[in-house]
Amino acid sequence: SEIYEPLIPFLNGFNNFFYVLFKNANYLFFFLFLIMSVLLLINAREREYDERVQGKEELVKKRGRIFS
Repeated sequence: SEIYEPLIPFLNGFNNFFYVLFKNANYLFFFLFLIMSVLLLINAREREYDERVQGKEELVKKRGRIFS
């Protein structure tokens, strides 16, 4: 046990960290899910906008500038 004496405070801190992490895991996962859903929504809106702009450009190439 003399070998492990210096490690005891470190292991106590490690234990405390995981205790707090698992105690509050539902909140952490909720905020992680919230952040990821916001990022995916922003990315989807940007892609939709890009596809709409690209679609208009393709129509202009096909038909000329009649409907733009």
